Amino acid sequence: MAPRSGYWYLKVNHRASFAGADQTTVHRGDEILWYLITDYEDPIPDELELQAPARAEPGVPFEVRVTSYADDGAASPAAGATVTGAAAPTDAQGRATVT
Repeated sequence: MAPRSGYWYLKVNHRASFAGADQTTVHRGDEILWYLITDYEDPIPDELELQAPARAEPGVPFEVRVTSYADDGAASPAAGATVTGAAAPTDAQGRATVT
């Protein structure tokens, strides 16, 4: 339950829903994101998606990519995102190397 000072933020397929949850149409296969905003003054958080290989060899570096989604669903590389296991934050293309 959201506190009186906050609300549940809802996105469907990476797009903000500006209708109430009970009035938002969803379909099989839709991606639904709920995020608890605890204070109306808080900014809406970034929606980030991490893309990585399904498998990796232990000790062998591999590339991951982080994508950020705006409220209108527009995707862009998430530059400067921290990825656990990466030596550095993501670059301008949202890429990082993880071992």
